[in-house]
Amino acid sequence: MKSTDDKKQSAGSQQVADALVKNKKGKTSFWTLLKKHSTLFLLLTGVLVAFIFFYWNDFEVKREKESIVQSATNQLDANNQEMLKLMTKPLAWSIRADMMRGNLEQIDLLILDLIKERNFQFIHLVAPNGNVVLSTNKSYEGKSIDNKIDASLLVVRSEVVVVEMDSVLYVAAPIFGVDKQIATLLIGYKPTKLDFEVK
Repeated sequence: MKSTDDKKQSAGSQQVADALVKNKKGKTSFWTLLKKHSTLFLLLTGVLVAFIFFYWNDFEVKREKESIVQSATNQLDANNQEMLKLMTKPLAWSIRADMMRGNLEQIDLLILDLIKERNFQFIHLVAPNGNVVLSTNKSYEGKSIDNKIDASLLVVRSEVVVVEMDSVLYVAAPIFGVDKQIATLLIGYKPTKLDFEVK
């Protein structure tokens, strides 16, 4: 009996040993495969590295383009505002000179001619009480403008002010008489937005 038990025990231990050998072979089969097919693995690794490099480089290029577009847009906005300030000062001086002479017809001709230029939305000449003296939109003349324009633009006292609201640049310039402010010049200008497409 012992011999059958010994045989069963030795057969069981042989099966365990075989299982351990198979398990060891299962663990080392990847390394064996790697040793046998090292060229294939090097090629796959190279393709993976190239793929990662390509997409990382593409990501960096897109980020660089977005940065350049943002910088160009900011510079364009600053140039538009500066251009409006430079244009509005002599316009306000001309309007002042004609208002002092009581020549409102000449001012009307001037603003009606200027509104024909591209991107100008409106030009209003507003009295200190908030009533529109002259406008490129004739329906505003003689009426209060308080509810149509930000009230802070009507109390500008020193220099030309440019405010952006709803993609329109609002320019306000005070017009002074001899000893007091006689009007405020309001201009609406919608600059052309350049459409930079980042691909």
